[in-house]
Order: sequence, then C-alpha cells, then structure tokens
Amino acid sequence: MHLILGLILLGLTTSSSWAGKVPEEINYQGNLREKGVPMNKEVDAFFRITNASGSKVYWSSDSVQKVKVVYGNFSVLLKPTGVKWDDIEDPHLEVVINQEVLLPREPLRSSVYSLVSGKVADGNITKDSLNEDLQTRIIPSGFVGMFKTDCPKGWSKLIGKNGEDLTGRFPRIDNSFGILGGNDSHNHGGNTGEAAHPFNSADRGGNAKNWVNHVHTIQGDSNVPKFVSLLYCVKN
Repeated sequence: MHLILGLILLGLTTSSSWAGKVPEEINYQGNLREKGVPMNKEVDAFFRITNASGSKVYWSSDSVQKVKVVYGNFSVLLKPTGVKWDDIEDPHLEVVINQEVLLPREPLRSSVYSLVSGKVADGNITKDSLNEDLQTRIIPSGFVGMFKTDCPKGWSKLIGKNGEDLTGRFPRIDNSFGILGGNDSHNHGGNTGEAAHPFNSADRGGNAKNWVNHVHTIQGDSNVPKFVSLLYCVKN
C-alpha cells in the first residue's frame, strides 16, 4: 500500500479580515494507492501524533474511523485537543490504515502550530521574551495612574503608606511616598492688642486719647480650587 498525503489547517484559506476563533481542527487529506492503483473502498483509519520514530505518542484519535476512499482520495477531520505543542520536539503524524502503520510518518509543519495562537499557555510570555523596545514600555509595579472607572485588572486602589484612605487628597511632589498633610479649609484671626483712638473730651481739653482693644476675625473658607474627581490606582 502506498500513501500520498497532505495536511490542511482549516481556516488558512479565508481572507485576512477573518476575525473568528482560531480553529482547533485539522483537515487531513491523503491519497491511497494499492499496487499503484488508486483505492476505491472503505478503510479503517487510526491517527496518532508522535515523535519521528513513533516511540512517543502525544495524541491519538479516540477510535478507529471508517473512511471512504474515492479514486484514492480521502479526507478526515482530526481534533488533536490537549496537545502541548510548545513542549513537543519534531512532531509527526502517524497514520494506521487497516491496522497497518504507514511509513514514513508525516512531519507536522509550521502551519499546524497556528493552533497554538488560539491560546498561549499561561506564563509562556515573560518580560525577558519581549524585545528590548517593548520591555521599556511595560508599566512597572508601583506606578500610579488615574482612572475614571474602577481599577482595571492588575491594579489596586491607592492607599496610604500605613493603609490610610487617601480619598479627597491631592498629590504633592516629595522625596518619599506616604507623607500626609494639609487641610481643606483655612481661618485668619487675631488680636491687634491696644490701639490709640483720639476723641474730643471736655474734661480733657479735647485732646485726650483713649486706649481700646479690638479683634479682627475672618470666617473660615475652603482652600480647594475647582476640581474633578478621579480614581488613583497603583500597578500591582
């Protein structure tokens, strides 16, 4: 038995504007010949993803499939779920037809790795794996930003150095974080002490001066200029 095969990843022929989910299926197409003659019959097919020698199996189809071969051509839809493509070295597709392993095994080319783009494994993308220019654009931990909505994922509401609620406080440039101060209002007041006020007095010849005490008091008022409220959040 002679096998001519090909591998087509569903969705690769769609336009570049396609924005659907990355496919998780492989349309496997092959051509079977027996003694040089294209086959025209139903066969039992089984598939595995292995290393080049077949000694390691990374995935296998759930069961034997009945596949119809017409003029040597057949097509099978494979769903290799649970395969950790980034951990596999030199993966190959092993095809078993009527309990016969067809050799050589077919190497899986780069197009199959488009399956990985649907979901990147957690933790695989680190700062060190990014180019240097992009690394400089990453928001560092401790950065404080202003938001008009709740703090986004990875951010927390800014609180004081000792856990104080900072609602209503303005920031001030300083040499360290957490120094608190200032008031919302101010008040001017005081006692001027004794002051001389001249007045006419018959018994003093009209030139006498009387010393009196008086106090100037100004009502308290707000220090706060016009403002708009924003939420301060710190990068975790």
